[in-house]
Amino acid sequence: MKRDLDQRLRRFATRILGLANELYKRPGARRMADQIAGSGPSIRLNYAESQAASSKNHFISLIETTEREARETQAALEIIIDVAYVNPKRLTDLYIESCEIVAILTTIAKNAKANRGKEKRRKR
Repeated sequence: MKRDLDQRLRRFATRILGLANELYKRPGARRMADQIAGSGPSIRLNYAESQAASSKNHFISLIETTEREARETQAALEIIIDVAYVNPKRLTDLYIESCEIVAILTTIAKNAKANRGKEKRRKR
């Protein structure tokens, strides 16, 4: 499962960078290109770092950062769709993928926090 998510995030980052490259060519879209070029790949990079976390709290912190980057990318995609820098129909799959990634990361963070609480109760 971890490997599947890592590969999914890798593909997502690649697709986001492709969109950013396309946006750089459009007048007025440079800021949004910069935004997604930063936040999109950060999702994968932060997730990769979370896999080497030194503690449960460190893992949770990194996953929460990853989730925030995913939400930021999702919000940027919404703006790109609304402004129609590119054909919004072309972005439907990418936007749906961003929603699914946010949901997955939210669940991971929620479960990690719940498991942390269970570990603390067991130690008492």
